[in-house]
This record gives sequence, structure tokens and C-alpha cells, in this order.
Amino acid sequence: MGGRPVCGAGPIGGVPGGDRRVSPRERTRWRFTFKRLVTEAQEALRAEDAGPGEHALKQLIDLACAAHGYDYFRSEDPVAAAGFVVSDAVAVLWASTWERHGFQVFAETAAPQLIRRESR
Repeated sequence: MGGRPVCGAGPIGGVPGGDRRVSPRERTRWRFTFKRLVTEAQEALRAEDAGPGEHALKQLIDLACAAHGYDYFRSEDPVAAAGFVVSDAVAVLWASTWERHGFQVFAETAAPQLIRRESR
């Protein structure tokens, strides 16, 4: 594929019906958008309805895990470039889940997440 990379749908995706190509400048600055989205998701965990925050943080963690092995961004280690520590974000997510929903829901959701995200 030549030219500019295409960004998929999701928290950092293109606008529906708009141009979804990502410029080199945007690829360089993605980490600022990613940091902002992580901060907003973590703040949303403190809301009365934390569901959207939990969902958003799960997606951002999955994106960070997926980005680690691919050349999506203009950085050797995109996760480190964003200053994002997956284990810290997972700890925040799991603490919120346990606090809001109790141990049983935590265990039901944390175990599959751990297995899915485990890496060497």
C-alpha cells in the first residue's frame, strides 16, 4: 500500500464519511492524543456511571498491546513514547471493577483479560 496509512475506526479513528488517511505529522503526534484519551478514560472511572470509562480504558489498553508489535506509529516503541504503562492502566481498571462491582465480577472479567493480554 503506497501513500499515507489508513487509520482504523475506534478512539483514534477517522471521522465517519471523512478522509481517514493519517498525515506523517499526525502519526508523530499521536501520543498526545493517546495520553489525552487515557486521562479522560481514567477520569471517567470516577463518574457515577463508570461503564463508558471502563470500556474506553479496555480499548486503549488493547490498542497499546496491539501497537507494540506493529509499525502503526512513527516511533520505535510507541507505548513507551506515549508514557503509557499497560500494567498501571490495567491495575486502575481492575481496582475500579472490584470497587464498583465486587470480587465476583472482577474475577469474571480480569481472568480473561489477563489471558488475552499476557505476553512474554
